[in-house]
Amino acid sequence: MNTISMNLFENVPVSVVDVLSTTFSVFTGNWKSLVVLTLAQLGSFFVAAIVLFGITFLAAGAYFAAVLSMLQNNQNGGGFGRHLLDYTTGVSGASRFLGMNQMNNYGKYYNNNDDGVDVSDLLSIEFIITMIFMYVMWVGIISLISSVFQGAFTHLLAEIYAGGTPTPSKSIRHGMGKMCNLFTFQILVLLLITGLAFAVGLPTFAVALGSHPDQPNFGVFFLGGIVFVVIMAIVSSGLAAAVPAIVVESKTATQAFSRSWNLCKSFICFIFCCQLSYQLTIFLITVVINKVLDHLPVALSLIGHICVTVISNSIAPIIGFVLYMSIRIRQENVAQEDLALEIDSNVPLAQAVEMSPGRKDSKGMYENVSSSGEMI
Repeated sequence: MNTISMNLFENVPVSVVDVLSTTFSVFTGNWKSLVVLTLAQLGSFFVAAIVLFGITFLAAGAYFAAVLSMLQNNQNGGGFGRHLLDYTTGVSGASRFLGMNQMNNYGKYYNNNDDGVDVSDLLSIEFIITMIFMYVMWVGIISLISSVFQGAFTHLLAEIYAGGTPTPSKSIRHGMGKMCNLFTFQILVLLLITGLAFAVGLPTFAVALGSHPDQPNFGVFFLGGIVFVVIMAIVSSGLAAAVPAIVVESKTATQAFSRSWNLCKSFICFIFCCQLSYQLTIFLITVVINKVLDHLPVALSLIGHICVTVISNSIAPIIGFVLYMSIRIRQENVAQEDLALEIDSNVPLAQAVEMSPGRKDSKGMYENVSSSGEMI
């Protein structure tokens, strides 16, 4: 069995430094598979963006062309100039009178039409429905792709922990199988955040404005902001295990909430400190590297920035899974063979389940198991 994966179970990270060290060691030991998966994700987003741009242009290109035409006309045909003239001459009322007289040269100036573009078209029901459809389509497709690769990264990392061979194509297929639950979970989280924003924001505005709307209490706004940040920190830490619960443990989107909270509620501060430390570390490293790259020739600088983006995106999913496994091992004493069976790992069964005669595994499911390198 993979020595690195066995060390992940034997040396469980219990501090912030341990978690960060484990995160970077997992990346350095499996960077090829993680980078391939990241490139596949970025490529999928790129292709999806091209297709979405094409659909958007076909569906709403006329509206966008009308807006651009109006802006250009406004700039070149006296739009901004007429407002400046009104301001300097003080004849804004007269300008409306002149605009009604088509026989007057000034009237032609002030009545510069937009070549058949009707502003009311941009406020029509058809335009509004088109824009809503475009927004939903963009958000929906990007979220679905994100869900697939969220599941793929989680499965790949679980494969690494289980001691199997990480295979990006297999992980992508697994992510596609979990796509619906992950997408539903994202929607539920968005609704939860929206509800919390209203729950904190409405009372904050009511108290801050009070009976003097013209003299708001900015101290109350600040306090409300602090409360919202604290709540969001607790929620994000409490839901840190939700995605792995869906991908590894096959929980539904709704079950993932309770599963993650039950698993993480005793480690809220630990999870928050680890995530915050990771973000700060990556931010500082990225800033330093980008500063160095900015002094290189343009071509080398561009390649360097792309590499930094790919590497940072490859490392980002690791810390969440490291925290998930750290908590599961410490709290539930989960074994490596248990994880291998949960994700249908490609690790040989004889290596994944090493039990002596008469011994059962941690779930009490196996006894007197023997195998000679069969694959599952």
